[in-house]
Amino acid sequence: RSTALISALTDDKLTGTFDNDGGKTGGDAPQTNIELARAKVAAVISGWMGTAYSGTDDGDNLHDVVVYHNKADPEPVDFAKKHGADGTNIIDTTQTEATVVQADNSSFGNYKVAGADFSSGPRAKTHKIPTGSFKTYVTVRGTFDGAQGEFRCTPSDGTPCTSSGSSSAGIALSDNWAFWADADAMAMTEDGKYVRFGWWLNQDNNGEWANMATFVDTVGTSVAADVANALETKATYKGGAAGQVSLYDPRPNPGVANDAGEFVAAATLTADFGNASVAGSISGKIDNFTVDGEARNWTVDLRKADLTDGTATFSNASDGTIWTLDGEEGRPNGGWGGSFYDDKDGVPQSAAGTFRAEFGSVGEMLGAFGVNEE
Repeated sequence: RSTALISALTDDKLTGTFDNDGGKTGGDAPQTNIELARAKVAAVISGWMGTAYSGTDDGDNLHDVVVYHNKADPEPVDFAKKHGADGTNIIDTTQTEATVVQADNSSFGNYKVAGADFSSGPRAKTHKIPTGSFKTYVTVRGTFDGAQGEFRCTPSDGTPCTSSGSSSAGIALSDNWAFWADADAMAMTEDGKYVRFGWWLNQDNNGEWANMATFVDTVGTSVAADVANALETKATYKGGAAGQVSLYDPRPNPGVANDAGEFVAAATLTADFGNASVAGSISGKIDNFTVDGEARNWTVDLRKADLTDGTATFSNASDGTIWTLDGEEGRPNGGWGGSFYDDKDGVPQSAAGTFRAEFGSVGEMLGAFGVNEE
């Protein structure tokens, strides 16, 4: 059971730290700053979007990572309110000057740029004022931060109007471009507060053993500061879970079918926030399992954990899970825990955490979950 930390994440690339030791005596030192490329889009589980990443570290050890998030779709906002300088619709990287706009990685700053007449390849394209035009500047119709408008560039001696782009670097413009938004243009605002969860699997270059880590982190999201027992209310949270599972029964006549692989499942939590005299609690269930796309008749009960007044974390680390496999209930074991996020009127709007469950001596699963308030 290893540890993993994501330091940077985009649609195409993940950078993070994975502890290769995993409790293994004589194991490798922790690997840092592993960079992995997107392998595929994973499943969407109960509204949580997943992306898979894969790659090798310096020792040729294979790393597979799946990350799920509850990031909301971008929302339109008035362009002038978001980017306007002194009431105008002209913007730039400083938001005070109207003559300099630079693009890097398909963006001005963090904002996406698009224009049909811009170069789509790495070779720079020079944009000239059309012959016979009365204009003193070049124009290219396009979008900035999702808003429709016009890119303008005034060429001068030694400073032509150029654009270049590639799939890796995006669009780059010379430093004499500006963008003029259309009247009533709408920009797009990205969700800056969301939760992520997932798993990270590391296999050595001989394929003989694997280390596993589950994780939860946030983007621009602070943990709910105060889960008050005096709320006197209950809340149900639903979402998804994902991880890895292994079943191996060595007996000549095995009691369970051997199984192993990546699972996804549904997750449900029920929180009772208590009252002034009774402490709150939370419990839940992981069910509707599929392993590598095939359904399994499994359920993992997440046994009751106490909610401590004034905190956002919860856990039941001792005999906290029960795995029911094909109708046969295992013994209490494992553990689970998590945190609440983003309170509204005192009620947290989401939760995420990790869990571990065992089935006797023949089965083990490690997973993570994310749920939203219903």
